[in-house]
Order: sequence, then C-alpha cells, then structure tokens
Amino acid sequence: MFKLAHVNLVVPAPLELAEFYRRHLLPSGEILTLGNSIHLRDGAGSDLAFTQGKPNPPRDGCHHGFLADGPGQIDALRDRLAAQGLTITDDCTEPDFRSIKFLDPAGYECEVYWEKGWP
Repeated sequence: MFKLAHVNLVVPAPLELAEFYRRHLLPSGEILTLGNSIHLRDGAGSDLAFTQGKPNPPRDGCHHGFLADGPGQIDALRDRLAAQGLTITDDCTEPDFRSIKFLDPAGYECEVYWEKGWP
C-alpha cells in the first residue's frame, strides 16, 4: 500500500501561496523550505509543495481537494474566499454532500468537500 506524500504546484510566489493555504485550509500546517520548494506539511504525512515558476493551471477539471469536517465549515470558507474576491467555480449542496471549488491566487482549482460517512 502506498500513501500520497505530496502534490507540487508551480506558482509565482511559493511562500505567499503556502501562507494562503495555511490561513484558509491547514491552520496547523508547518511551512518548510525543502530543496527548491516551499512545503506546507499537514502533520499527517502529506505536503502541499510549491515551486517557483510560471503557473500553468489546467482547465479541464483537474483540481486538488481538501476534506472538511462538516458543511458549515465549507459555507464559512466560501464566504471568506468570496470576500477576498476569489472566484468560486462550483458550489454544490446535496443532503449528504457539500462542496465548493475555487481558484486559488495562482489560478489552480481547489475543491473543499464534506461527504456524510467519509472517511
């Protein structure tokens, strides 16, 4: 069995994007410099890594995602992101599922979702 270790995104300002994700999605995450990348480590063995460069976000449904504790957490996040002027690309509410997708400051699409019984 394998465990997902990290996802690396090419971005213009790695430290700023790591701080954005820590502020909104991983408040207990630790920001580290490893080689030529900035990593936001979640404490459970996964990193969201950022390498400096010109971003090339795909626009074909590719995205990365985070799991929320409940639908209210997603609603609060949506309101904070919208207040900052970030684009919400999808907003889904169903009885046992709640999600939003948004474009982060580098233009990558991110999903935050809650699903009853998962994990």
